[in-house]
Amino acid sequence: MSKRQTNVIVALTGDRLLTVSLFDVSINTDVFEAWLHRFLLPVLSNGAFVVMDNATFHTSERIQKAVEAVLTASFNIFRHILLNLNSIEHKWA
Repeated sequence: MSKRQTNVIVALTGDRLLTVSLFDVSINTDVFEAWLHRFLLPVLSNGAFVVMDNATFHTSERIQKAVEAVLTASFNIFRHILLNLNSIEHKWA
């Protein structure tokens, strides 16, 4: 019998979690884009700065365009995130 795995997508601002979503499926571009439109973009302020690591689904041109189309947001993907700079990782530690 295979183990079930639950995946989480989280958005953080300062020290506050904006949204936490659990998924019983693997996260891919389609899942992430649906989450982005349903949960993240509606709660971001115009001019927000969106930072993501280099997960494959983060680097999609569709994701970048979705963020930039909805907000006048800065969008950046950090290719090499250091654990001590990634405050979301500390939420799970």
